[in-house]
Amino acid sequence: MPLLKRATLRMAPLSITAGIHTFGFLLLLPGALWKLPEAQFSWSALSAVALMGVITSGLAYWQYMRIVQHVSAVAAHSSTFMVTIFGVLWGHLVLGEVFTLASYAGGALVLLATMMVTGFNPLSQRDRKTPSAPPG
Repeated sequence: MPLLKRATLRMAPLSITAGIHTFGFLLLLPGALWKLPEAQFSWSALSAVALMGVITSGLAYWQYMRIVQHVSAVAAHSSTFMVTIFGVLWGHLVLGEVFTLASYAGGALVLLATMMVTGFNPLSQRDRKTPSAPPG
């Protein structure tokens, strides 16, 4: 059983998330203190960093830990595979980049890998609903 799954069974997801972020803060603190005399902090910059840290990392990790409680860690993390596909899609829509054969092949490989990791099988009988027989 992966360590993350085991941790979510023993501790609350919010506690795990807080611990991860506290540990990260403590790892970065010595370098920040080293550069403190020449650092130029503003309250708006500090509050923006704190807000982005809480919203983007904090909430995302908390949701991820909650999902891991119900499925495997690998299956929960498989949504990050889609980042590549959405990056290419946004590049096409916003920047006008052209889809190439490599784009389609890469997208197909990402989808195939996601299906393999999550165990999704569109041909499986267990995923299909069979009509029930009429009462009689």
